Amino acid sequence: MNNLHSAVTRIQVQRPGFNYTFAHICILNNDKTCIVDDIVHVLEELKAARSSNRTNFAITYPITHLKDGREVYNGHQLGGVTVHSKDRVKSAEAIQLTYYLQAINSLNDMVAEKWESIFCDTVELFQKSNRKVKMYPFTSSSLKEDFQKTSRVSERYLITSLVLVVTLAILCCSMQDCVRSKPWLGLLGLLTVTLATLTAAGIINLTGGKYNSTFLGIPFVMLGNYLLSPLSFVCLCLPDAFPSEQRSITAWLPVPPPCNAAPCQIHSASFPKLFVPRRDVKIMPGAPVWRSTLP
Repeated sequence: MNNLHSAVTRIQVQRPGFNYTFAHICILNNDKTCIVDDIVHVLEELKAARSSNRTNFAITYPITHLKDGREVYNGHQLGGVTVHSKDRVKSAEAIQLTYYLQAINSLNDMVAEKWESIFCDTVELFQKSNRKVKMYPFTSSSLKEDFQKTSRVSERYLITSLVLVVTLAILCCSMQDCVRSKPWLGLLGLLTVTLATLTAAGIINLTGGKYNSTFLGIPFVMLGNYLLSPLSFVCLCLPDAFPSEQRSITAWLPVPPPCNAAPCQIHSASFPKLFVPRRDVKIMPGAPVWRSTLP
């Protein structure tokens, strides 16, 4: 861990006419030295004690006493700690090192951002040379970078989900009757949801709103409400709920010409060809229209 700390402090950011290191952009304490975690001083004293074969120095948890008499708290920097008697640390599964950078002007802010990028590269290189140790760098831009990588990481899953959604939309709007089947209606529904999502995103962007990961699931909720809501389910499935021989259609035919003779005879010639009466048409004299139930 001391080797990693030494590599981090030697990071240089090249700028025209000057190379910035950690010592140039770190936050200074009262004695004009860089502020580092107390666990770094603890590890340095432990390394010095081992190099001189001294065994009188031990790391205690959660407070360690340094050689200069200071007491430092390391409870938030060590994780998974196993202790002996008298709070002496036997082992620790995790350790956290924090480096504090200053951003007092635009130039310093730009240098600090570049330093963070090189810091992540340095940790990754150190990870490759030390396979037994798992390292996770985290900077002020890590969340932003992880969010930008989400589209590339989940590209396969998004494509698969899109194919499944399109298939489900087509199946929900398809029927056994090829005449009444409307697969294009499902695709138009997907297009409607897509346009609605883009419109909402544009409005949020124009009003200065910020996005988060919660918004990514909204299109799927809209699709589920459109395709699988009870009303849509009934509208799509009710027409095929009964066999074709049990369904009936109500036909309204025009009023026939007046017939005053007895017995009343109706000739098909007096009707338009489109409304030729059939044997099963029930004629109701005096009614304004005829109603017939056709199979």
